[in-house]
Amino acid sequence: MTTREGFHCVTPCLPTPDLDGLLGFVKHAFGAAQTHRDRGGNGGHHVEVRIGDSMPMIGGPVPSVSSNRPANHTPTGRADAP
Repeated sequence: MTTREGFHCVTPCLPTPDLDGLLGFVKHAFGAAQTHRDRGGNGGHHVEVRIGDSMPMIGGPVPSVSSNRPANHTPTGRADAP
């Protein structure tokens, strides 16, 4: 299994309708540092932050999706893994 540097084998992905509000909260409450931010082709945002030795991902609102749910990113190294 290949995991990106700085990430663990399971990474929480937290969707939020208020990206800047959640970023402000995790920075203030946990001392998070934003390490990456980009905008996807579907209009949503993808942000990665460092909190201690963890790198949770935060997703901003995606206009075409009515409800986003929290998820865990688990790299398997295989696209066909069960």
